[in-house]
Amino acid sequence: MRNLPGATQRGERGQALVLFVLAAGVLFGFTAMAVDVGMILHQRRQLQNTADAAALAGAIELPESPGAAHANAQQWAEANGINTGAGDQLDITVDITDNSVMVRVEREQGFIFGRVLGLASTQVHADSTARVGSPLNLSGILPFGVLESAINYDGSPTTIKYDANNPTAGNFGPLRVDGNGSSVLENSIKYGTENGVCALSQPDCEDPTVPTQTGNTIAAIREGFEYRFDNTISPRC
Repeated sequence: MRNLPGATQRGERGQALVLFVLAAGVLFGFTAMAVDVGMILHQRRQLQNTADAAALAGAIELPESPGAAHANAQQWAEANGINTGAGDQLDITVDITDNSVMVRVEREQGFIFGRVLGLASTQVHADSTARVGSPLNLSGILPFGVLESAINYDGSPTTIKYDANNPTAGNFGPLRVDGNGSSVLENSIKYGTENGVCALSQPDCEDPTVPTQTGNTIAAIREGFEYRFDNTISPRC
């Protein structure tokens, strides 16, 4: 049987058309992944920044004013582009028992190339929680701190003045976290405290306070901080 003239060429063109249609579907799929998914991730990052800013703005008002905390969180969310009238969702929860503000923002993100695959849109959301209060537990802290600006990085000696016996200026004695005695204080400065300090807002914290070290501790403090200075490397910008 003889093929008619041009039949082979028409058959090849038909096969190429089928292959192009199949390849186009894959191409659109990869394009949707690159463009649409990138837009979703960008939108997610923007919403997360908005939720973080709103939660922090609200937590500043706690525990004194839960109402102001809610209002501040809403104001910052709206200032950062959240528009509930246009379909955005904004949920703000102020927990007065935990002194926290929880913010959830949600927005519908439409697809561009994903529509070829039957995808119209998806919901993008972000959550953030900010809490104000004392830490649950601290260990490894210093009995007191020295401002970085007070440290002489040029190699000259650093002078530490200590006067805890001024009755008109409050109690400036170092914290006695690990126990009594100048040697205990010196080790606490050198290596950080071994015991923890709890927060009053936690149910299992019976006493969040610690006494201060009395007596002449100048030598212990000097030795402790000289050790810290000699064994601390400060990053240079």
